[in-house]
Amino acid sequence: MPADVELTGVQRAAAITSVAENVALRSGAGCGKTFVLARRFVELLGRIAAENPAAADEALPRLVALTFTNKAALEMSTRVRAMLDERARAADGADRARLLAWLDQMPEARIHTIDGFCAGLLRAHAVEAGVDPSFAVCSDELLASSMSADAAERAVLAAVERQQPDLGDLLADMGFGAVADLVRELMGVHLACDLASLRDPAAVMDKWGRFIKDNRGKWLAPLSEPALRMELDDL
Repeated sequence: MPADVELTGVQRAAAITSVAENVALRSGAGCGKTFVLARRFVELLGRIAAENPAAADEALPRLVALTFTNKAALEMSTRVRAMLDERARAADGADRARLLAWLDQMPEARIHTIDGFCAGLLRAHAVEAGVDPSFAVCSDELLASSMSADAAERAVLAAVERQQPDLGDLLADMGFGAVADLVRELMGVHLACDLASLRDPAAVMDKWGRFIKDNRGKWLAPLSEPALRMELDDL
């Protein structure tokens, strides 16, 4: 692993000097971003321990590093481990003992993908979240799509069994498959829109009425152009 003396000025600032500040790293592939972030992780680890030496063993669980891919998470974890090992070899006494303790804790270090970190939180608080702690994260898009479609169909069938009002008319007009597809679509956007506001038809019509009124002038403005007016008269 490169020693700290091999860091460039910008890398040193990001990894060490500005470790207590928010930093955005931008560079091309292979320019050392992962090394700098790993070095920053180790620096933060040391500073947390320095602030409270009695709780040094709890420093590693306090840090979280999130990545987009499993490969990146593995690479960063490997680099952090190598840096801790390098420092442990050069240290002695209490410093060496602390570094070796962190090395032993590395399998539990929270260096994960975003979904991996969230899954860990859910498993740790499964009772409060109301989920089975043995759940698995589905990374197969085809399987996830199939499960989503099955869940949508089950939801529609459950609504039929409950004799949900207006569902019969909806099924008669659209058919089971179309309704299930709409439910599936709503599953994908339910966090991005206020579905509760759509339950009041009068409020929805009022909203669109105001929208049309506010924009009517803008929409009709092009009709005042002479050439277009002539075309419309001919029609």
